[in-house]
Amino acid sequence: MAAETVLNEKLHERFSSTTAAWIALRSGHGYLDVDGFGRAVHKYVPGLALGQDELCDLLRAYDSDGDGRVSFAEFAAALDGALPSAATPRAGARPATAPAPSTPRSGRTGAAETERAPSHFSTPRKSPEPHAAGKPAGALAQPLKGPPRTPPRLSSAATELPSSSRAPQRRTPPQPPPARLPIRVLAPSLALCRLAADAPIPGWASSSAFFSATRSADELALLCVADDVPPDDALPSGARVERGWRALRVGRVPDGFDAAGVLARVAAPLAAAHVPVVCASALDSLCVCVRDDGVDLQLACEALSREGNNVGYD
Repeated sequence: MAAETVLNEKLHERFSSTTAAWIALRSGHGYLDVDGFGRAVHKYVPGLALGQDELCDLLRAYDSDGDGRVSFAEFAAALDGALPSAATPRAGARPATAPAPSTPRSGRTGAAETERAPSHFSTPRKSPEPHAAGKPAGALAQPLKGPPRTPPRLSSAATELPSSSRAPQRRTPPQPPPARLPIRVLAPSLALCRLAADAPIPGWASSSAFFSATRSADELALLCVADDVPPDDALPSGARVERGWRALRVGRVPDGFDAAGVLARVAAPLAAAHVPVVCASALDSLCVCVRDDGVDLQLACEALSREGNNVGYD
C-alpha cells in the first residue's frame, strides 16, 4: 500500500475535516514540507518507517505544482474528499443507546435492600455511666459550695455598632458592552520581506500603496503590496520574501490611544482559532495581517464576527 494512502487513512480516522487536518499538520509558515511530512508520519503512522527519499516521494504525491512544498489547496486536492465534513459522523461510530436497567443482585427479591458498612469516622456511642450507690438514675453530681456564678451580660447598647462605624455597601455599576470594532479586509495582497539590518529602505517598498517598515538589531522587516516586490533574483543577497498576506484594518478606534485592550480584542479570538498574525499600527488605525491561503483568512473573519465586530471587505 502506498505511503500516501496509509497517511490518508490515518488522517481520516483522526480528523473530522480537511481543515482540521491541515491546521494540525502545517508548519509555522503555512505550508507542508519534507520535515512536516516526517513529523506527520511519525505522529500519526508510528509503524510506518520512511527514509528521506521516501518522504520526498510522499511530498511529490501531494505537490502538484512542483515547488517543493504543499499548500492548503494542494493538500485538499490530494485528499480528494477522503475526509468527511464536520457534520458527517466518522465511520465505525456507534449510535448512542440508552443505558440498560440495573439488575438486582442474585438471591434478593422484592424491595431493594441497603446494607451500610460501619463507618470508621462515626462517633461511637458512649456507654451509660454506672449509677452512684444509693442515688436514682440521672442524679447529678454534688454541686460546688457557694452561690452559682452567672456570666455578665452586655447591654444592647454595647453590642450594637453606631451607624457611623458601619461599612457602606458599595454597588458596582453595570459595565456597558464593548463597542463593536469596524474591521475591513483590505483588497491588495501583501508580502512580508526581510532584509539585512543595515540595508536601506528600497524605493519599491516606500512607494507602495500599503507600506510598513520595522528596523531592529537583527533585520529590516518590510510589509508592502506583493505586486511591488521585485522577483527573488532581483532582491539583495540574503533577502527573504513571503507573499500571500492580507491586512485586516481596524479603523477609527473609539477613544484613540486611550482605548485599552483593542489589540487583545483582535488577537485573542485569532489565537483561539490558531491563526498566526503580523501586526502593523498607524496613528488612527491598527492592521492585523493573516495568510490568504484559503484557510486562515476565512477562520479570522469568522472568529472576529463571532465576537460581535463589523467585518467587511473592500
